[in-house]
Amino acid sequence: VLVDADLSVLNAKGNAMLIFDGAIFNIDGFKKRMKSEKTDGGVLLIKADRSVDAQTLLNICEAAREGGFTKVQIAATPSQE
Repeated sequence: VLVDADLSVLNAKGNAMLIFDGAIFNIDGFKKRMKSEKTDGGVLLIKADRSVDAQTLLNICEAAREGGFTKVQIAATPSQE
């Protein structure tokens, strides 16, 4: 069972804007943040819009692992086509 303390949320808007913990980052800034402020495990939920490409998602996952997250989950809104 997850509790709020175990879950962090990152919003990904396109390939250039990541919103995490009340701050806006590009992928390089997010990687630096993860290296400097390691977590003690937990889950990172990535809420991605449809314009986020697979490479950006992989880069976020890699940075999250380096930052100490033990799991990553991806949520997206399906297209209306």
